[in-house]
Amino acid sequence: PDQLMRLSYPVDQESHMKKLKKISSDLNIAAKEFVPKSSTSVDLKTCVRCLSSFSLKDYDTDLNRKKKRNTCRYHHGKVRVSKQYGYAYTCCGESSHKIGCEVGSYHVWSDSSSVISGRGYVKTRRSNSIPFSVYSLDCEMAFTTSGMELVKITVISVDGSPVYESFVQPDSRIVDHNTRFSGVTAKDLDINSTKTLKQVQRDLLRIISSDTVLIGHALDNDFRVLRLIHDKVVDTAVLFPHFYGIPYRRSLKSLAEIYLKRSIQTSERGHDPYEDALASVELILWKMRKDLDDGLSLFV
Repeated sequence: PDQLMRLSYPVDQESHMKKLKKISSDLNIAAKEFVPKSSTSVDLKTCVRCLSSFSLKDYDTDLNRKKKRNTCRYHHGKVRVSKQYGYAYTCCGESSHKIGCEVGSYHVWSDSSSVISGRGYVKTRRSNSIPFSVYSLDCEMAFTTSGMELVKITVISVDGSPVYESFVQPDSRIVDHNTRFSGVTAKDLDINSTKTLKQVQRDLLRIISSDTVLIGHALDNDFRVLRLIHDKVVDTAVLFPHFYGIPYRRSLKSLAEIYLKRSIQTSERGHDPYEDALASVELILWKMRKDLDDGLSLFV
């Protein structure tokens, strides 16, 4: 659990509360940096796409009416070294100093900072009725008025066979379906049978126990939107660390290209959670074979 907490996974609040109280008791809460800001600051958020500050009160207006003050100009690509500019965005090829190449109707934010579980979280339990299993899991998220929420989940077995899949209707209003990455559109949620987060949690607890091993890439993000606490995790973002270490992470797309010699996440319609879950499984199998070969070579 301590390692999971360092990796930003949600953890059991009760089991860690004593440790947190001990840490906080050494702090001077009267120090200037601990003086709370005015209550209005709670409404202020930073857009995760353009880094502008905005107020959550902006969401109180009609979401179908575009307001100029809410317009978000951003780049969806990453910054890479460029011969022409020094650094440029992969989405448009423009300099990293250029204004965004895309426009969103609203600023968006992500409530993913807390690693201590709160309301709405469920924890996997030991169960004699659930057989031991190893599954791979991937979630897709959309931006809502409450931050990032789950809109689709896929669970597969290590042989690639589907175990569970569902579209999910967020509790809060969607302000951006994040289709470029989630692959989920407004139509998907309208025409397909959807479940609530609580229903998905109940379903998962019927097939996943505390002994189940869950595989995935950066599963801390998935667990936060699932509001799930689970300890037995194999995370490809950890097994294939970034050169600079935490908090940097290599993307699943780059890992698949380097180690599996194939391209994923190439569709213009967004990511496929089944494809991502399968890539995570295959990366783990590749790592196991590599470690086994390296171990055997020591005796040759």
